[in-house]
Amino acid sequence: MNKPEVEVNALIDVLGSKKDFITHRFSKGTVYYLNSSDSIVILHEGNVSYYNENGNLFLFSVQAPFVIGLTKLAKLKENYYIKCETDVRVSFLASDLAYKIIHEENMWQNVLMIVCYIMHINETMITSGANAYEIIKKSLTEIWSLPEQERGVTSIYDFTMKKYPISRSSISKILKNLNEGLYIKSTRGVLIELNKLPDKY
Repeated sequence: MNKPEVEVNALIDVLGSKKDFITHRFSKGTVYYLNSSDSIVILHEGNVSYYNENGNLFLFSVQAPFVIGLTKLAKLKENYYIKCETDVRVSFLASDLAYKIIHEENMWQNVLMIVCYIMHINETMITSGANAYEIIKKSLTEIWSLPEQERGVTSIYDFTMKKYPISRSSISKILKNLNEGLYIKSTRGVLIELNKLPDKY
């Protein structure tokens, strides 16, 4: 399922037209707990990752534009927090007001599409999480996309274990085989070179 861009943008336009939200800029690394306020969050710029509060387990990432915390409309307690992976610009809108606007403007189909998308990417991450190689492959790709200076001081182990439920020994075994196959070149856990990775391990 692709991100429902049309529905997301339409919902943001409707919510933003009321001019009742408060806009902030957060720097990379900022953590925001959804239960710290009774508001939904509109992500205008940047990208964030969702983490489960129980065990700080990485769930998935989303890029702007997006609407976060829609389950607050049903008065459900959020058991996750978001971490800014880049500098971001966000707006906060009281959930009661958001509910009123969505109801008056008949935007429930938009809400449904966004919630379904979240469920889809969460399920996809859980499924791929059962495969250690898929986790390593994703981490290597993400690390390689970092600026060269940042990449040079990023530990593959720390980066991966911080985001995914995987052991250090599993990472070591896969990295060893990828190095031997000349798919990557890493030194002391730092990625030096990345070539085309095999589809399967």
